[in-house]
Amino acid sequence: SFAEESDEEIDDSQFTLTGILDDFPGSSERVKKIIVPFEALATGPRSGRQAAWRILDNNGNGHVSLAEFDSWVQKTLMLRYPSQQEGLLLWKAFRPSYIRAFLDAADITPDSKIKGTSASNDDYIQWMEFKHSCRYLCIYGLMFDSFAFIDG
Repeated sequence: SFAEESDEEIDDSQFTLTGILDDFPGSSERVKKIIVPFEALATGPRSGRQAAWRILDNNGNGHVSLAEFDSWVQKTLMLRYPSQQEGLLLWKAFRPSYIRAFLDAADITPDSKIKGTSASNDDYIQWMEFKHSCRYLCIYGLMFDSFAFIDG
């Protein structure tokens, strides 16, 4: 539920994206396009995250799998950049960073078993972790871009 997002429960003061591109001066134009939609969700109003969460958690169970998250990132980029399949190409190019973002965001809240399954909440992203997953999409996208530049 949306009531669970609380800045008091998870101290996010160290997570700021303001001027993040200033810390990565050699960033490619491609990664800048990746950052735009997700930075808006990470730093923007809660209502924007709520709308995106409803799309992401389309079955309403409060748990988003890696497959759901990956698909949502792909659709978000394809809707944002539809010409000549640019969104699809961006998604493919930076996909390893989305997986890392998901895995790290899923570990933010304490682990607990999900009733009636063999899974735990560390296998999924919950609402309380969603804002952080958007931040991680930006941060890991920039790191991936930097390593790709170095590696050639």
